[in-house]
Amino acid sequence: MTLSYSQDTSSKKYIVVSILLYLTILLFALLPGYLSILSYVVLSIFFVFNYKYAPVVFLILCFLVLANEELFKYISNYGVMKYFLVFIFLIQTLRRLKKEIINNYFILMLFVIFLLILFHSIFFSHYFIFSFLKLVLWFVFIFSFFIYFLNLRRDEKNTIFNGLLSVLVVSIFLSIPLFFIPSIGFSLNETGFQGITNQPQVFGSITGLLSISLLILLFKSNKLYLIFPLVISVLFLIFTQSRAAGLALLISIIILFAQVLFKKTLGLSKIYSSKTNIYLFSSLLLIPFLVFLNLQYIINFINKRDSAGITSIKESSRGGLIERMNINISNFPLEGIGFGIPSDFNFNNGLYMPFFNIPISLPYEKGVFYIAHIEEMGFIFGIITFLIILLILFRRIKDNIYAPIIFFVLACNIAENTFFSIGGLGMLFWVMLCLSLSYKVRRS
Repeated sequence: MTLSYSQDTSSKKYIVVSILLYLTILLFALLPGYLSILSYVVLSIFFVFNYKYAPVVFLILCFLVLANEELFKYISNYGVMKYFLVFIFLIQTLRRLKKEIINNYFILMLFVIFLLILFHSIFFSHYFIFSFLKLVLWFVFIFSFFIYFLNLRRDEKNTIFNGLLSVLVVSIFLSIPLFFIPSIGFSLNETGFQGITNQPQVFGSITGLLSISLLILLFKSNKLYLIFPLVISVLFLIFTQSRAAGLALLISIIILFAQVLFKKTLGLSKIYSSKTNIYLFSSLLLIPFLVFLNLQYIINFINKRDSAGITSIKESSRGGLIERMNINISNFPLEGIGFGIPSDFNFNNGLYMPFFNIPISLPYEKGVFYIAHIEEMGFIFGIITFLIILLILFRRIKDNIYAPIIFFVLACNIAENTFFSIGGLGMLFWVMLCLSLSYKVRRS
């Protein structure tokens, strides 16, 4: 598979088609009752005939799964359709499989992770069939995207990156009117802004990911008009009150600034523009001014207006989830409870596939991936798989312009456990991760 773009024209076409597809699917999602399922049907039909738009298709799918239920009242009833699109993706990928791609380092490491988790699930999972199905779904999705991106040239990946950002930017602008309609834009908890998504944490992660991506593009392309959506994205992140996304953005910005300052050492001097240092130092000068101007709001953002202050952050956010995980780690330290298994072992309140009685999803909220991974896999298997994951992620960080995105996703998982999930936000993260991991600078 080669997407064969002629660069400028096809890049603009890719962006325009991505935006039009996104707006069309959202219009179908607004339809009442059973008609809203047309959004999934149209997206599936488009995907069958347009494999090269796979990243955009799954980004749009992410917004369907995580749609604001006050605005899209019926679309949440058809979330099971996302598995159908993953199946379409796998079939299309297998048709384009090449032997040399299978021998790729990332694919081999992915198979090693799959076999380790499969072995653990067979012998130690409290609910093997669910662990197995979740593992297969995750593996199929990541495997398909690795194959997809490894087949592309660098300019094609840049085109796709721009297409993804265009959809995210449109989502931000579509959310602006909802800021002035609290019954929709703040419907979940009346304090955090959730935009067109179903919760502030989700919208915070999306705006944070968009912010670091726009910064990368700004530093690379020297296009000043990117500052406008960047400012709006950062402001919306603050209004979501998502501390996890805020921390992740801060960490990823530090990585980006380090890349800019040491770009020759990292082999990036041919990628970032000559004016990048001007943007960098201008940003550094603005930070103390903005913090001083909005110091009280920054403090409120950190503690979410909790009267107990910063010391209560753990208890007010992830404390209860961490406590349950620690109990399971104490009870099952070596073997764990099973891949993807809820901390409270609640197997009766899940979603099952009709007729086959196969579990599709279970109530699952853990918050901190790094603790949840040990809880599920135990110390032995958990540490081994985690080290392999780090090998995969850090193999391309040194000379990778998209490295800040990798760090953003890792940092988000400090509070949002989405690493082994492709059900919603994890889907977006993994699309961007696979793109980032497949990118490598050509040295000349």
